[in-house]
Amino acid sequence: MIVITGDYPNTSQFVLSEIGMPVSKDEIITGSQLEKMIKEELEQKVKTVRLFARTTPDQKLKIVEALKKNGEIVAMMGDGVNDAPALHQADIGIVVEEATDVAKESADLVLLDSDFATIIAAIEEGRGIFENIRKIILYLMSDAFGEIIVVVGGIFLGLPLPITAVQILWINLISDGFPNLALTIDPKRGGIMKEKPRLSKEPLLSPWMILLISFISLASGLVALLFFYYIYRSSSDITLARSAAFATLGLNSLVYVFAVRTLTIPFWKNNLFENQWLILAVILGFSLQILPFTTPTLREFFGIKNLEINYWFVAISLSLLMFVFVEIFKLAYGLNFVKVLLRQSSK
Repeated sequence: MIVITGDYPNTSQFVLSEIGMPVSKDEIITGSQLEKMIKEELEQKVKTVRLFARTTPDQKLKIVEALKKNGEIVAMMGDGVNDAPALHQADIGIVVEEATDVAKESADLVLLDSDFATIIAAIEEGRGIFENIRKIILYLMSDAFGEIIVVVGGIFLGLPLPITAVQILWINLISDGFPNLALTIDPKRGGIMKEKPRLSKEPLLSPWMILLISFISLASGLVALLFFYYIYRSSSDITLARSAAFATLGLNSLVYVFAVRTLTIPFWKNNLFENQWLILAVILGFSLQILPFTTPTLREFFGIKNLEINYWFVAISLSLLMFVFVEIFKLAYGLNFVKVLLRQSSK
């Protein structure tokens, strides 16, 4: 944290020591010293200086620009007109409720309770939201690419379409829709604030996420395709084979959703009942996935037939196996096997 003020150095140093943030003489630069510095020198000084005293609005702006030039994510706090240029230039401008109108217009965040602890809460909430967005993307993309693999794999093997368009829409929009919504309100992980800040240029999909999506999609698609292939070759009943593939794909995503709740932490280290909405959503998803099999009208609409209990047993077993596959893959990442492969592939 860096303090930028228009007050005298001794006054500012005393105030900081009173609030438990002692600053040495070597960590202080005044506005007159700052005025003599060239741009490159300032960019080096901001790495070690903790107090800038007797600064002008223009100098505050230069300090923010120097920090950003060094690759820092800058959150600037202020309340006066002289803070407005720096507030506007910072990545996040923060003001209190009592700030001037000019400062408020330049800021991104207004602390209505004027409590600086709210900033920490906002950062924590932002990290939780960002992580949930990643979970949702991972879940939806794994589901979608798994279905693509089933369809493309069937065409490649010269088979009839293993799953129809209406069946895909039912899985994506209806069966998986509720778990997807439940992931948006997944509680924040413990210790999320102990992690290092994310780089500003870090992509939404990290290399690990892309690898995990690829693995889940491939495993889910192959499991359903092999089940379809076995039934079709053994019975020559395309409707029965499609019914089994439809059931397996739908159940797969409803089970492995619990594995993608945390991208690296094993399932057994998480509280299953922490997100009760997700459990209810999965139960509802299971019910909706079974619904098309319940009446002759729906079976005709979806182009499926009623599955005997042994087919359901295999579909559920394959879904549980998928869950185990994902957890083993996450465990391998935690043991650095996958991390080493990712580093080698990026070289």
